Amino acid sequence: GMEMFSNKSIPLQSEGRLIVHKNFRKNLEAILRFSESAGSKLILAPGVANLRSCGPFAWASQSLNTSSPDFSGEILSLMRGQETDLTALQAEVKTFLQKNPEDASAYFYSGIMKEKLGDKEEAKIDFQKACDYDLLPFRMPSTLRQVLLSIEGNQQLKIIDPRLEMESGFSTEILGNEAFFEHVHLRPKGNYLLALSFAKLIQQDLEESQQWEPNDNKWMDFSDCSEVLALSGYDKFSMAKDMISRIQTAPLSVRPFNEVNVENLLNELQSPVATESEAESLSLYERAIDRNPNDWLLRQRYALYLDEVGKAAMALDQVDTILKIVPHSPVTHFQRGVILNSLDRSTEAKQAFVQSLKLRPSFAEARL
Repeated sequence: GMEMFSNKSIPLQSEGRLIVHKNFRKNLEAILRFSESAGSKLILAPGVANLRSCGPFAWASQSLNTSSPDFSGEILSLMRGQETDLTALQAEVKTFLQKNPEDASAYFYSGIMKEKLGDKEEAKIDFQKACDYDLLPFRMPSTLRQVLLSIEGNQQLKIIDPRLEMESGFSTEILGNEAFFEHVHLRPKGNYLLALSFAKLIQQDLEESQQWEPNDNKWMDFSDCSEVLALSGYDKFSMAKDMISRIQTAPLSVRPFNEVNVENLLNELQSPVATESEAESLSLYERAIDRNPNDWLLRQRYALYLDEVGKAAMALDQVDTILKIVPHSPVTHFQRGVILNSLDRSTEAKQAFVQSLKLRPSFAEARL
């Protein structure tokens, strides 16, 4: 649905954005009052966003269809690790920024250059300004972050900033493509670190309230979680492939230097991690299912993989097992129909599609 906003511009100090910020605070305060009256505990956390590797969606000095500044080619070379005259480039970016003090793209260019020069603290400031001055604010600006981080409540309220946990987990001062696929959607490790920041706070609160007995147990690391959830090379390949298609669609495609993000994802498709052997993937899924045989979502992913690699009969076995666990799942009945159809069992496939529609009449795919 992002494309419906492509022709909209909401400057940082515009009346419309200020009204949204005001209502954001009022909504937070209402949520806080409700939780206090219910006697429930509340955790608030600002959204995290890709600052270093995601350019703005729209900027003040140009429309979405005009060319980039003259030095954009030099910065593109810089991002690709090619030799660039940083002294001359620094002067050009500084001049451009002086002429365009509220231009999101100018701050993004400046952030890239400063990071390459080793000034990560100043680079982070500029990357954040690029986010703040973005005329299509799909990422949370610092103004809203501060509203949330400064909200006051009683002892039932806990406020955390997951960005800190994620920066530490990725050993970086500025979050970028190592954590995100594009502007806000997290990669698996990013999701892990986000969840971990909440888990640690909840554990601390339970220990303080003596509802959790302190122990020496540690939270599972990302590698262990990947094993338990069977995060396979096929999954990583599929995610990268889907994202390549996604970021080549407006408004994601119009961000400065989006071609670099596409190139990086294309490289991921060729990486050893994304091209693990079929035997390795099969073993990973089987080990995970042995640990959690009733995890039907895990089995569903396994069935998709088996069908993809031409093992439709094995995929059908998984789907039939899923339906013993969750017989009410319309998606699984649909999946069963697709697999049966690939096995030339069209009569049974039709029955599966009909059952899917009985459970979810709006399931358009099952009508095809």
